[in-house]
Amino acid sequence: MKYVLSGMIALLVSINSFSQIPPGYYDDADGLLGDSLRMALRDIIDGHTSVSYASLWTHFQNTDVKGNGKVWDMYSDIPNDVPPYEYT
Repeated sequence: MKYVLSGMIALLVSINSFSQIPPGYYDDADGLLGDSLRMALRDIIDGHTSVSYASLWTHFQNTDVKGNGKVWDMYSDIPNDVPPYEYT
């Protein structure tokens, strides 16, 4: 049980370190409500690039590549250990 809890804490810390909101990202929506909030959030994401599910393997080559040049499976990763799945 001790190892499971330690693993879960390590996983949460590692996920948190990768999932930070850029500073000031939501500043334009701060304090707004209703339609004003909806419009501000739309403006924040306006101009984003959508990718298809079929093209994910191509995008993973840039978004999930490790230092060794392999793509990692973030859902099966073992923090601070050898990942069980890496793809070339």
